[in-house]
Amino acid sequence: MNRTVPPVDVPLRVLAWPAFKTKIGNPYNWLLYSHMAAQGVGVDEFGLGKLIRGNYDILHVHWPEWQISHPGLFIALLRFLRLFLILGVARLRGIRIVWTVHNLYLHEKYHPRLGDWFYRLFIPFVDGYISLTVANVPQIRERFPLLRSRPHEVIPIGHYRGIYPDGVTKEEARAHLGIAAGARVILYFGHIRPYKNVTPLVKEFRMSEWPDCILLVAGKPMTPELEAEIRQAGTGDPRIRLTLDFVKEEDVQLFFRAADFVALPFQEITNSSSAILALSFDRPVLVPAASSLVELQGMMGDAWVKTYTGDLALETLERGIEWATLAGRPAEAPLDRIGWDTIASRTKEFFLRMRKI
Repeated sequence: MNRTVPPVDVPLRVLAWPAFKTKIGNPYNWLLYSHMAAQGVGVDEFGLGKLIRGNYDILHVHWPEWQISHPGLFIALLRFLRLFLILGVARLRGIRIVWTVHNLYLHEKYHPRLGDWFYRLFIPFVDGYISLTVANVPQIRERFPLLRSRPHEVIPIGHYRGIYPDGVTKEEARAHLGIAAGARVILYFGHIRPYKNVTPLVKEFRMSEWPDCILLVAGKPMTPELEAEIRQAGTGDPRIRLTLDFVKEEDVQLFFRAADFVALPFQEITNSSSAILALSFDRPVLVPAASSLVELQGMMGDAWVKTYTGDLALETLERGIEWATLAGRPAEAPLDRIGWDTIASRTKEFFLRMRKI
């Protein structure tokens, strides 16, 4: 439809889906939009009434695939229809739709045919997109050819340093968790879903003969079945400590400060907030050599990010332990390039470009 482009001095207005409500589980959106608001951008939490009545320039969409990630076909179908109603209203109102591409595929393929139709119908609505890494851009273009001609910007995930309480020492954290001061500690932290390979991590660790090593797993499994599977894998080994529940904000520091390094053995990975969170607590990370994580390694340096190829094996964990406990690592990870002021400013500039189209 024809639309009037606001003058440059008119403040940018963004309807974000989601904006602030995910702060507790994942503060990424809250940090982004809080910093954008501080730079004069009007940001509102998505609501259908706001979309219909408000005067917005941008509808910024994150994780649209969540709308159909439900085991019930009827509910997934209703959410599917609601999503495209929303996109249709935005298009009719001349609001530019920008997608931040967190994932290239559905992680939970409850309804494969619906998933196929989802992307076929969703992509034509996208006016521009944000990739979180340079490495993901060619993957996005290959996966979604229609996006090759759409404007895009590469804007990374910002760091979380100073966002969570962080007042305990390594010794205090270990004492609180009942871990010996001299133990070598591997941590998995974050939401637990099948593709994150937590069960194989537990099984591989259990095969080890390292009496002074501890594996900490902290996070809420997606399903009771997955939780039971992980508990079964760790049963009988006192070196495996499982906290299979949501971790309160004030307790996040305990796990990271107790750890020597963080292992994230994801089977599928486009980007990882978990890796950034670990680095924000100055903990080195062991990750698969996916292109986005190799890019993170290049940004942070070999002292902070170690990659491996193939499936996670016991030898990989052993090399990770040796690497993580080497002397000479700086006290703090180099996070200056992913500060939120810069990320918010770059996002604002991209949205201003999109508003002119």
